[in-house]
Amino acid sequence: MLRSFSDGRDPTPQPEAETTACRHTPSNSIPSKGPTHIALVLLTPGPSTEQPRDGDLRTRAAAPAGTFEIIPASGDLFTRWRVTKEQLLVGLVPDCLIRLAGADFDEKYFEFYPPKPGTIDRYAHTLAQFIAQELETSALGAEDCLDALHTLFSMHVLRNYSSLGERAPTPLSGGLTPSTWRKVHDFIQAHLTEPLPVERLASVARLSPSHFARAFRKTAGQSPHNYIVTSRLTLARDQLIKTKIPLNQIATDAGFSSHSHMTAMMRQLWGKTPVEYRRAR
Repeated sequence: MLRSFSDGRDPTPQPEAETTACRHTPSNSIPSKGPTHIALVLLTPGPSTEQPRDGDLRTRAAAPAGTFEIIPASGDLFTRWRVTKEQLLVGLVPDCLIRLAGADFDEKYFEFYPPKPGTIDRYAHTLAQFIAQELETSALGAEDCLDALHTLFSMHVLRNYSSLGERAPTPLSGGLTPSTWRKVHDFIQAHLTEPLPVERLASVARLSPSHFARAFRKTAGQSPHNYIVTSRLTLARDQLIKTKIPLNQIATDAGFSSHSHMTAMMRQLWGKTPVEYRRAR
């Protein structure tokens, strides 16, 4: 859930929320030091600011809209400005970043490379404007939009201002390697009676779920789910033709929740029912 603040309240995003953002406008100052990373985007052209550097308070020139900064968790920040300006602070909760890094890069360890002072980030500015607009509305679905925008913002930061950006994932040109395919195939056949979500199969292949799903489809010509259903149906059909095992037991042995579930899937994909396969025997 995304929590928002504005103007008169403490502008520092709080660590207990998964996603946080605040729009801060009055002439004021921001002290910050805590467990949450903070991204700051100037929404409109801003006046000069004062920030400490090497123990001295230094004045920075006026900044254009889109000026972007990152303050890593536990880092020191004290920014003071003397007249009104409009900016957005986005809290980047470490646990949320770790999850996103694992999904997109198959890696959970990274370090931030904060941009140089005065960096202009047009994409971050665009996302910040969308976030600011959603913060001002109470319309149904606004919170869902905020969470989606926060995910996009966080991924942009990881891809462009962290060590992960140096080895961003490239599109897969082929499928699974032969050895990985054999490993995944054998695992599926040995565990047909168990739940087989993509995350579980991806761990066998040692790939992120999204990369695994794309590579699997290139190799098998179908999604992991469809492949698993086909494998279960094939096992059931063989037992229907070769044995006299009751239909309910065959359904259970093949990994279906019930006889009716097996019948529905067999009719949908193959146009026949278990009874028709058994009669053909």
